[in-house]
Amino acid sequence: MRRAIAIVGLAALALLTMASAACYDVTVEPAPADDGSAAAAAVEAVLDQVASEEDGGISVNGTGSVTVTPDIGVFDIGVEVTGETVARARSGAAEAMQKVRDSVLASGVEDRDISTRSFNIYPQYDYDREDGPPEIIGYTVNNWIEVKVRDIDRLSEVLDDALTAGGDAIRVGGISFRVDEPEQYADEARKLAVEDARARAQQLADLAGVTLGQARAISESSGGFARQGLVRAEAAFAADASTPISPGESEVSVTVHIVFAIE
Repeated sequence: MRRAIAIVGLAALALLTMASAACYDVTVEPAPADDGSAAAAAVEAVLDQVASEEDGGISVNGTGSVTVTPDIGVFDIGVEVTGETVARARSGAAEAMQKVRDSVLASGVEDRDISTRSFNIYPQYDYDREDGPPEIIGYTVNNWIEVKVRDIDRLSEVLDDALTAGGDAIRVGGISFRVDEPEQYADEARKLAVEDARARAQQLADLAGVTLGQARAISESSGGFARQGLVRAEAAFAADASTPISPGESEVSVTVHIVFAIE
């Protein structure tokens, strides 16, 4: 019955097209003659699409989340020095950064966990001159590194020692927290996501009065590890007391999309 309706619909569409062409002064090139296979293929495609939509099943999303305590602390720390010449500014920054690196290494951080983030040199201008354009009066050099502390309980100690070593040239960008091996938590989150999707699909099947079948298609969208926001720290904190740092808790989440058949 659906096949007959589709054929009638296509025929009606052809008649409407011919009628529209008759109302205007246009030239219509004749279509190449064939045995009707093109029309038959078009009708078959329409019917296949209808059948596909009818057999679409139940499509749902499921989400699984696992709460974890971060076991790695990461902080961005740098030095900034201004001098009358590039050479003086660079030399001062290099000396200050070497002290910071030495302090971090002495605290037990491995060299592989220290990486350069940026190195910049830019001029300083005097914009208050009245008799000409701004004049360069010096240069500023800054150098930033990222430090990964795998023993998170010692993060505050490592940071404070680095702050002290860098002196007034020290700058801190912030602190973030990570999980060393997040995949072990992603496996559990993935399992929970599939269970959540199946439960949602079962509820829809029960409400619709149909029987839920097997999964026909599945895809995953991983939310990954939700890090904590950056924690700002100032060099002044290290003067008399340890900088208080709390990693808190974060989540590893996974979302899946599943299409279930209807039996």
